[in-house]
Amino acid sequence: MILSPAQLRDLAARVGFPDPALAAAVAMAESYGHTDAENIVPPSRAAATTTADPGHPVGPEWSVGIWQINNCARWQGDACASVRHDRARLLDPTYNAQVAYELWQRRGWNPWGGYTNGGYRQYLPAGYSPPAPVTPPAPAPVNPFPGVTPPARPSGASGVIVAATALVLTAAAGFAVYQGRAARRVEPPPEPEPFVYP
Repeated sequence: MILSPAQLRDLAARVGFPDPALAAAVAMAESYGHTDAENIVPPSRAAATTTADPGHPVGPEWSVGIWQINNCARWQGDACASVRHDRARLLDPTYNAQVAYELWQRRGWNPWGGYTNGGYRQYLPAGYSPPAPVTPPAPAPVNPFPGVTPPARPSGASGVIVAATALVLTAAAGFAVYQGRAARRVEPPPEPEPFVYP
């Protein structure tokens, strides 16, 4: 099956890529949209190719599916001794897109030659402009008192003033407690005079 760029954009959006047009363009550069695309470059062939053209080194790979996921985790000679995913699952477009998205989250587009060599650019839609980067919100601090919302923490110069004020108030409160305890201090009663029998 061959997916069109529009279908690839829809698939990329469904799995979570924040820039589906770019993700689809990378897929087109990698597989031309063929869901059954496979590329096998065993270590001996990769070494020979790199020796012949050291300016363009080639690594061994067994890449599968639309986004050409490199599936070989460990080579033994020219045979793949350990795989990362079930091959049949990587041939499923949705699963391949999910794996591509997870890999992209960890490493960006660097693992894809169709991106690093610029080949993806020809598959970008006319008038393409990348979406504004989205900064994920910082995780909220854990509130040890459920039902009570802590006040917002100020920052910058106002944060320093608030911190200094809190320090002064804490010191003043501590001094007041000390003074209160000193004022309540009770002197022991005087020693009774010795009783003298008449």
